[in-house]
Amino acid sequence: MVVPEALWWGPGREVVMVVGRKTSFFAMIAVAAAVSLGFTHGHELCAGFLPENDMKIPVGQKGSGGLTQEQFNAVIDSVEEIYKPIVASKGGKLVVERKWEDPTVNAYANRGWGGTWNVAMFGGLARHSAVTPDGFALVVCHEIGHHLGGFPKKFGWASNEGQADYFATLKCLRRVYGSGALSKGMPQEDCDDAHGGGGASQDCQRNAQAGLSIAKLFQALRNLPEPPEFTTPDESVAERMDNNHPQPQCRLDTYYQGGLCTKGLGEDVDDSNPLAGTCNRVEGYSVGVRPLCWYKPPQQAKVAAKVPLREKLPDAEALSRRISALRASLDAS
Repeated sequence: MVVPEALWWGPGREVVMVVGRKTSFFAMIAVAAAVSLGFTHGHELCAGFLPENDMKIPVGQKGSGGLTQEQFNAVIDSVEEIYKPIVASKGGKLVVERKWEDPTVNAYANRGWGGTWNVAMFGGLARHSAVTPDGFALVVCHEIGHHLGGFPKKFGWASNEGQADYFATLKCLRRVYGSGALSKGMPQEDCDDAHGGGGASQDCQRNAQAGLSIAKLFQALRNLPEPPEFTTPDESVAERMDNNHPQPQCRLDTYYQGGLCTKGLGEDVDDSNPLAGTCNRVEGYSVGVRPLCWYKPPQQAKVAAKVPLREKLPDAEALSRRISALRASLDAS
């Protein structure tokens, strides 16, 4: 008998077994049982970038928009160049599967054996007429965000969908863009107000353009009569943290706010601290914050931020000694 050397999830979330070394029949049964019961020991598959859908765009069906194979590879190259060393510094190995021939309109992330941090990008998504190179880069960054996006978590290692969206424009796309040139006509005023003009404002506008590209994709997949817009933010307030895909307008709002945030790239996010590296209401930010249509600020974070412990409180014995010394000093005077 042979045992899978690794497990991968296909576009329909079916388990694909990669055959490796020989082993016992009982080991094979153990692996099969683990998969069937979902006990993959941290090798969970995140939900796709998009909700599961039946859209397929095969090679040769590319319309007036969408990416060529050259653009598909160039975008992935630009993200890999930056994030492979970052993932390596955290003990992982970033592996981006380039499935250009696959017509699936989606993208996925998972962690595999041997410390691999996997991202699967599909040609079907890249060929959609709504997707621009910057929009496709946002999707790659979203999948990277499941690995590196910090709190809040969907499970174990994986940042939830809203946080992966926020991380995409808050950190990832800014690193990818560098000092690249921008297209005009995006919400320049808001970005200039937040960043004071210059390169940071340009990156903000480019983030917005990438988000708008993906918002048009949401419109096409859900048959929405109108696309999400920057001028129609989602005013709903989540009763609890929404770990799944927010509504399209809420996702566009998240991309936009991530781009407006003025926290520097050197201030990294954290796996347990919701405030680290983010613009947040606790610290007085009103722009660049995670939208409340999916994000429920943890109460303990608010308390911790408002009532910091400046120093360790003395124990009872030490406090008693201080009081005795103070009394003695008063008696002597």
